[in-house]
Amino acid sequence: MSFFLWTYGRMSCALVLILTVAAGCSTVPTDWGAAEVQLSVRERGRAPTSDREEAVAAVLHHPLNVRSAVALALVNNPGLRATYGELGFAAFDLAAAARLHNPVLSWAGLEDGGDRISTVGLVASIADVVTLGARRRVAEARRIEARAEVAHAVLETAADTERAFYRYAIARERERRAAKVAQIAALSAELADRYFDAGNLTPRELALERAAAAVALLEAEEASAGIAPARTDLAMLLGLSASQGWRVDATLDLPRPLSHELEGLKELAMKNRLDLVAANDRITRLRDDRRARGWQRFLGVFDLGLERERETSGDRFLGPTVDLELPLNNHPEEIGRADVAIAVAIAERDGLLNTIDSAVERAHAAIESARARIAIYRDDLIPARREATRRAQEEANFMLIGTFELLRSREDEYRATADYLDAVEDFWVERTELTRAVGTTLTIGSRRIPLGLDAVSDEIGGHHDHGAGEGR
Repeated sequence: MSFFLWTYGRMSCALVLILTVAAGCSTVPTDWGAAEVQLSVRERGRAPTSDREEAVAAVLHHPLNVRSAVALALVNNPGLRATYGELGFAAFDLAAAARLHNPVLSWAGLEDGGDRISTVGLVASIADVVTLGARRRVAEARRIEARAEVAHAVLETAADTERAFYRYAIARERERRAAKVAQIAALSAELADRYFDAGNLTPRELALERAAAAVALLEAEEASAGIAPARTDLAMLLGLSASQGWRVDATLDLPRPLSHELEGLKELAMKNRLDLVAANDRITRLRDDRRARGWQRFLGVFDLGLERERETSGDRFLGPTVDLELPLNNHPEEIGRADVAIAVAIAERDGLLNTIDSAVERAHAAIESARARIAIYRDDLIPARREATRRAQEEANFMLIGTFELLRSREDEYRATADYLDAVEDFWVERTELTRAVGTTLTIGSRRIPLGLDAVSDEIGGHHDHGAGEGR
């Protein structure tokens, strides 16, 4: 019997020492998994730069286009940078799950009259060892889930930045063209005042000209008021101040047809949406956790230790200790909570599938509608307005019509061009929403065009000669 205790004691001592060393053997990756996130992002058409300070400096020296704006946001957006912290939390959770609890060292000194007993104990948890594999699997699954969530946040930031860029670029041009229309309307009203003073205009006609000038001035004020919020929205996504001296490129891509049909877009979304990947990973993790809880709840406390006792007489005693929790209460509520969590995760995943399907259909329909409107403006309305202005100028030269009719024709031409650019904005905003819905960038044939009024008119006048253009 004594030999058994001696052998068991030595084995217990060795095991406790092994557990003591193993308790501190887990490490955390230096980048917390950021390289894996960036790989997922690049596979979906986004390429964040690596040097944040260099990207910020470049913005202050060169106009932003949509690509450089997205690249800057992906490294400088404060909210996105904070989101990367989720990778750190998940990495440290994995490290904690792979680490055993520290062994417990105890000491007790007892005295009875002249007799003294000194006891030293060392205890380590065997339950920690038994559950180590399950804990690591669950923590690793959470790390994979966090990686997909962060990568999805990166793509969301990219889509938000694209949208904000288009909004701001068009807002600036909207102000310019509205100011031009207001200028023409003001000129017409001023001329009406002179005609009225000369007795060549009725009070009703004068009131109509003044009302038209007031409407155009209101439109110009509304367009001007839209610039500040559009600039601040973009600045926040870029991680810059709206008052800094950055500017945007005064060109935009001329839309071309999509390279995928609707069903193909839905298939892309099922493959590329990282929030869907994260949702499926969450279900897998919760199921693994549920299986682990199913047997871990019966384990409870299971500690193995080694105790050494020394008495005043000089006698020494060495032997093992075991603490084992009796499973009288097996905590059924833990299994119930795990089942509820799985059911909720499945319902959320199913809801996300419906959301993705609807988002792809809505964005696709909106893009096709915008493209149809662009074609009507470009092929029919604007050429007709330009021809009407040209003919009006000829008739005014021969005094067949008055100056008011000529100014009105010119104003109608500018308004048609303004509406055309609004349709272009709708296209690119909805294209951004389709990119968001699909979860990856899309190839759309396009050609860069200036946003200025005169340049757009020239572009429309020669649009029949355009080629397929450069793919985005």
